[in-house]
Amino acid sequence: MEKLEMVTKFLDPRLDTDIPVFWNVPKGGGAVIKDVLSVCMDFTLALRSTSSGESSLDVVTIDGSRFVNVDTTSLRGIEKAKELDLAGSGIVDVIVTPHIRQVSIIFDSSHKARM
Repeated sequence: MEKLEMVTKFLDPRLDTDIPVFWNVPKGGGAVIKDVLSVCMDFTLALRSTSSGESSLDVVTIDGSRFVNVDTTSLRGIEKAKELDLAGSGIVDVIVTPHIRQVSIIFDSSHKARM
């Protein structure tokens, strides 16, 4: 299946199972957006984790913001997120990654990326 089939089209109706993906371009002001999403909007983000070798998904709270313990900023972390079924877990509100094409592997036909 083509990777981009797991990405909803812009004009498609929004489904509750769609998961927003923020394409974080390095040096592009993404830190402000991540702060707004985590602090102001109180969303649980998947982006960077110092954990390694996790066997399950967990939400950790750091300075009042919630994060999932997978690193979607690295290719290895994206593979781990797929293995642990991040998209189907229901614990993440927004996935943040600079790897916009590669992150599509974690989604399936029931849990699509919304960009």
